[in-house]
Amino acid sequence: MSQGRGPSGTIRKKEGRALPWFPVVRYYDDAGVRKERWLPGCKTEATAKRALRAALTAQDNKTWKPSTERLTVREYLEERWLPSLDGLRDTTVASYRLHVRAYIVPSLGVRRLDQVTGQDLGAFYAQLRKSGGKGGKALAPATVARVHATVSRAFRDAVELGMIAVSPARQVPTIQRPKQTRPGGSKLRYWTEVQLQAFLGGAEDHRLFPLLHLAAHTGMRRGELCGLRWEDVDLEGATLAVRQTRTSAARADGEPGTVVIVGEPKSGKGRGIALGQDTVAVLRAWRKRQAEERMAFPGPWPGHGLVFTTEDGQPPHPDTVSGTFDAMLVTSGLPTITLHGLRHTHATILLKAGVPVNVVQERLGHASATVTLNYYSHVMPDQQALAAASFAAALGGAGAVPQ
Repeated sequence: MSQGRGPSGTIRKKEGRALPWFPVVRYYDDAGVRKERWLPGCKTEATAKRALRAALTAQDNKTWKPSTERLTVREYLEERWLPSLDGLRDTTVASYRLHVRAYIVPSLGVRRLDQVTGQDLGAFYAQLRKSGGKGGKALAPATVARVHATVSRAFRDAVELGMIAVSPARQVPTIQRPKQTRPGGSKLRYWTEVQLQAFLGGAEDHRLFPLLHLAAHTGMRRGELCGLRWEDVDLEGATLAVRQTRTSAARADGEPGTVVIVGEPKSGKGRGIALGQDTVAVLRAWRKRQAEERMAFPGPWPGHGLVFTTEDGQPPHPDTVSGTFDAMLVTSGLPTITLHGLRHTHATILLKAGVPVNVVQERLGHASATVTLNYYSHVMPDQQALAAASFAAALGGAGAVPQ
């Protein structure tokens, strides 16, 4: 089909190829010379036609133009994409850098950016699932899903930059596409009220007790606990505000170890959390102890104003906090959970007690009540039975139709 000097194209087939159908774009370069650009192959003719239409539409909208530039995936990711990520949370960028360095570049780095196909990505994800972890072990499905999210963002940005016509991440076969499952879709690890009381009762003399008590009684994330400052705590009003986080992330240079990143809460905005009087008492006692340590310390005390510190006033490393919690569990005799499991425990106990979902959502800092329900749907069957019993009780327990 001719469109004068405007964009046009056709579909061609190469027998014997795993992806035999090729969209071919016809265009005129800056010198007015008519050329063709073969786009990545497709499994079916229908898929190739959709890719061709998308490429022609992108040309019409002037959002993509065939270029003589031949960037590899590595060159695009490391030299163009990662340096352009402004306005994102530091932890998000650190995650992108880790995925690029550890997974994407080693497998796809030498491929030409404009020649990567959905089938290529599907094979890449299959390899990660099989042997992408440390020591050639299978990579966790949740990690593969996060790598896919990074790949999708990178190729989507390449489309917006006019470097490719169609994102191959949108063409990954459904059966091969990693899916980010909600924690509620698998078995969450949390404690019952009795188990939580037993743990906190046995941990009262431990230096980490105030942090663990606050984690269990508020559902705060590890980074929020490590970043909490006294200026954000109102003991008289029995409230605190989550305004800062201290999280760990892999080093961008690929060296072993992690770095601590100070940033904003995950939601991008702070939130207030009401405190019980027992929690206020624990924090008062901790503040007194910290003041005594500050007075006894021979050198200058750091001026960060953090609530939780080491004996010399330094911020505890988030990974050290988790490691200490894990060590405490070894002798506790309780079911094994992670530090994040205290957050799940807090939410589960509240929901089972009949606290409205939107209130639990606000305490946890979820973006919406739907997110909370997705995480803690396991509590809902109990609540359904409670609702039925409560309704019957409101009618006086009558089960028969009045005569």
